Formats: sequence, structure tokens, C-alpha cells
Amino acid sequence: ERSQTARAELAQALVALGAREELAQPLTRFLGVPDPLADGVRVANEAHILVHVGGPSEHDLPRLRSRSELGTRLRVVVPKGGNGQGVRAIVRAACPAGPEPGTIMLSSSAHLLRFDRAGKALPEHGVPALDESRALRLSLPCDGRAHEVFGTLSERVGVRPGTSTELILFTSRNIELEGAALVPLADELPPPPPKPWSPESPGE
Repeated sequence: ERSQTARAELAQALVALGAREELAQPLTRFLGVPDPLADGVRVANEAHILVHVGGPSEHDLPRLRSRSELGTRLRVVVPKGGNGQGVRAIVRAACPAGPEPGTIMLSSSAHLLRFDRAGKALPEHGVPALDESRALRLSLPCDGRAHEVFGTLSERVGVRPGTSTELILFTSRNIELEGAALVPLADELPPPPPKPWSPESPGE
């Protein structure tokens, strides 16, 4: 479907009909195009397949929602596919009406890795720190409604399609996080091929 409005309506109708994992591939595809599917993260949440479109598991989602103001780890598996141009982060959240937009940041967690002499990863304690040099900053409109904001992760973050990854997620105060997903960038559907021209009558 090439129409953005029709795509959103079809996705919602399929969820209402009970669609689940079969929605994962088309949702991933249309969340990665230049103009991503409207409310695609919400649709994935309602279908209980957010984990299959590059989002956290239903087990991890409550932790993200409760600790995002402090900074918390976002662990996902980025779906395979895309056009090889990068990975997009999409976050769905809301904040109370106010004059200033909210801020959502996603940062690499590679700088937090520490190992002992045997090469075993050491556990981290306390609030994880953001790496500002490898962070994506998103601006969230604060009007009391949920919005899905998105941006492309820097190549320095090292996120690739088809791999598991861990980022640090931070939100400013009073933001209510609903979900997040990392999807490979994808090309929009090509236009239909031109129809061959044929005259209305042999004499033309």
C-alpha cells in the first residue's frame, strides 16, 4: 500500500482482527521508510510484537517506563533488512502540556563496558552515564498527547541490522514513555510502472 493514511488504517484493522507476528515484517519495513508509518510503535504494542520490530520485550518495558528519567539500558535486537543506509530509532512518548518540548536521548553504552583480568564483564552499579559524543537527541512536543519521534543513529554508535544491541535511554522529567524501536532504514515503495499507451481507435 503506497498511501500513508491507508497503511495506518490497514495496520489498525489487522490488529483488531487479531494479527500478531505476521505484522512484524511489514511494520519493520514501513517504520524504516523516509516517512515512517504513523503510530507504528503503538500498533506494535497493541499487537504484542514490539520485541519483533526492534523494541524491548514486554518484560523490560515496565523498567524502561519507570526509570527513563534516571537513564536506563535499552536492550533490543534490530531486525534484518533495510537499504544499508543505517538504523532509525523511534520513540513513542507523551508529556504534559507546557511551553518547552521534552527531550529524549539515546546513547551508546560501549563506554560502560568494564572487564576483569579474566576477561569477564563486570556489573555496573548506579545510574548509567550518557556518551554525549555518540548520542541521538530527540525533541518531543509537550501537549498532553503521545507522539512518535524518530532520528537516525550515528554510525559511531555501531548499531547494525540483524544484531542485538544495548543503548542508554534517557528522558527529561514528566515524560511518559510508551515504547521504542530500532529499525533498519528502508526505501519507499517504487511507483507503479507506467501503463503502455494504446490509441482509442486504430485510426488515431
